[in-house]
Amino acid sequence: MDASKNEEVFNDNNTTETYITNQNIITDASGLTESQKFDLIKKQLDRAMDLPPEVPGPDHRSDPGDFNPPPNGHNYVQPIEDPYSRAVKYLEKHNILPLFQSLTAGIVEHSPVDPLEFIANEVERLHNEELVIKQKAEQEHQAKLEKRRIEKDKKKKEKEEREKEERENKQQELEEQILKQKEALLQEQQDDNSSSVSQKNDNDETNDATDTENIEEKDTGDNDNINSDVADTGNIEDEDGKINSVDNNDKQSESEVKDSDTGDNHTKNVDTVEKTVEEIDFNKTES
Repeated sequence: MDASKNEEVFNDNNTTETYITNQNIITDASGLTESQKFDLIKKQLDRAMDLPPEVPGPDHRSDPGDFNPPPNGHNYVQPIEDPYSRAVKYLEKHNILPLFQSLTAGIVEHSPVDPLEFIANEVERLHNEELVIKQKAEQEHQAKLEKRRIEKDKKKKEKEEREKEERENKQQELEEQILKQKEALLQEQQDDNSSSVSQKNDNDETNDATDTENIEEKDTGDNDNINSDVADTGNIEDEDGKINSVDNNDKQSESEVKDSDTGDNHTKNVDTVEKTVEEIDFNKTES
């Protein structure tokens, strides 16, 4: 093959490195750029991927004559466990392989930098970068969770404060209602008491008026009785008049008696006169 057709020139920082890929020679690897390193990884991975994925391994049976099939149903084979396959698996697992496949370069077998070490270092670097990315993503996730937790706690606190405020307002409203009910009940009791007092006063006034009327009627009755007494007095006076009349009659009787007595006296006087006349007559006779 013509070496000139397979010669690639890479310029980096105004330096020139020549790679003769058909002879698998790298004249200088100290000035490789990142893209060139990836290109080198791609080349080594391409060679690794060209290897058979599996190679026959020792039979797992202690006695080849005893048939004891493995779990997968065929003879046991030992997978290749080398840095190339591990790198390929890693790149495939993390979907990084298309990035390397997009790089173009030839196969390099000899290099001042050991390809296996280089690939292992790159894989480690990528792994670390992935860890960093994962850590960053985890930190972002934790930050989101923390932010969400803070917001949740804030909402919960606001809800608790709102519910507390609502409870306090309801309690205050309830206390105000109870106070209003007590005041209304007290006012009603006062009104009832006032009504009772007013009714009692009305009843007392009515009773007083009734008592006054009764007293007046009684007084009128007393007046009637007094009039009766006056009448009785009149009667008494009449009786007294009668008594006086009787007394007068008695006096008249006494007068009559006196008159009678006077008559008697007159009779006596007549008798005396007659006696005197007789005496005179007698004297005359004697003379």
